[in-house]
Amino acid sequence: MELGRSMQRPAPRITAIGKAPPRLFENCIHQEPLPIEIVEEGVIPGIHGSAPGRFYAGVYRRDGLCCDASLAMRAESPLDAYPYQTITALSPRRSGAQALYAGLLTPHFGHFLLEGTSRLWLALRDGFQGTIVFDSHDARHLELPYVKRFLSLTGLWDRTIVATGPLQFEKVYVPYPAFRLATEIHPEFLRPFARAFSSLNVQARANRLRPLYLSRSKLSGGVIIGETTLEQSLEKEGFRIIYPELLPLKRQIILAAEANLVAGIQGSALHNVLFAPEPKRMLHLCREGRIRNFVMIDQVMGNEAQYVMGIAREIRPVFNAATPHLLDVERAFDVLEELGILRRKHRPAVDAKALMSDYLSEWEKQWAMHEKRQQRRAQS
Repeated sequence: MELGRSMQRPAPRITAIGKAPPRLFENCIHQEPLPIEIVEEGVIPGIHGSAPGRFYAGVYRRDGLCCDASLAMRAESPLDAYPYQTITALSPRRSGAQALYAGLLTPHFGHFLLEGTSRLWLALRDGFQGTIVFDSHDARHLELPYVKRFLSLTGLWDRTIVATGPLQFEKVYVPYPAFRLATEIHPEFLRPFARAFSSLNVQARANRLRPLYLSRSKLSGGVIIGETTLEQSLEKEGFRIIYPELLPLKRQIILAAEANLVAGIQGSALHNVLFAPEPKRMLHLCREGRIRNFVMIDQVMGNEAQYVMGIAREIRPVFNAATPHLLDVERAFDVLEELGILRRKHRPAVDAKALMSDYLSEWEKQWAMHEKRQQRRAQS
C-alpha cells in the first residue's frame, strides 16, 4: 500500500431489526484531518496509577506541561496528567531522535484492535521511521501473540517499545487517535489494517466465498446459552462456523475476507472484519450493552449491516465479562427465516426450560469463580 493512499470507503447501509436505542446509528465518522502535535525534547514518563481505575500517562514538555492530545482516548478518558513538578524532577533516559506516541496498550484483543492501533495511522501514512512507544502496565503485553503478529504485519514490530521508565526524545509525534471508544472514528483508522492485510499477500478466493459465523460457545466465560443450537442450523445452511480464539490471527483475517456474510453475537472477534479489503455484509446479533463501536466500524468500512436488537439477554445480575447471556433462540430463528438465511426444515424444536436451566447453571458457576477471585484479592 502506497504512502498517503486514501482510506475512504463507500457509504454504509445500516438497519435495525427490533427497537434500537435513540441515536445509535447517527454518523460517527470524523472527516476533518486528524491533528498531530510535535513535542520538542518530549518526555514519556510511563504509566502509574493515579486513582482507582485511573492512570497517569502521556507525553510532556520538559517544563512539565502535558500534551493534551496524548491523553485523548475515550469520551471520558481514564488518563490523567502528571503534576508538572513530577515531570521536572525526572531524569529521563535519552532514547533517540524521534518517537511516535501510540497511547495505551491494553492486554485485551478487542481493545487492542480498537484503541491500541488508533494512533498508528501516522507512522504508515507518512513513512515514519522512528521509535513507536506505548504506555502499558507491563512490557510483556507487547509480546502477546495478537499484538506481536499485528505489529509484525504492519512492519512496526522491530521498532516498537513500552515505556517502562522515563524516556526522552528530541521530538515526540503525538497523532490524535483515529478511533475513540463509542465516540468517533476517522477513515485513517483503517490504514494499519489495510497494511496488515496487504502484507499477507493473499486474495479472497471466489470459489471459497461462503457465510461465516463467529461463535462464542467455546469461550471460558461470557458464553451465550442457546448459541450451539443456532450454530447447528446455520451449519446446515452452508455457514462456516469458527471459534476465533482457537485460530491464529492470520487464519481469522483470511476467513473474514473470504466471507460473503459475517454473522455473530457481538464480541471482539467481529472486529476482524477491519482487515477486509472491501466492505462486508454483516449480521449482528446484539447482546445488551455497548453496540456503538460496531456501528462505527460498519460506518467507516461502508458495510451493509443489520442489527438484530436484544437477541441475547442478561437474566441475572452482571458481575463481570464472564457473566453468561441467554439467547432468544426462537426469535433468532424467526429473524433468520425472514431474512432468507435459514429454511424452516433446518429449524429444530427448542426446549426453553432446558436452556434456562443451562443458563442458571452457568451463571452459578461463573458467580462462584468470581467470589473466589474476590476473596483471594481481599486476602492479598
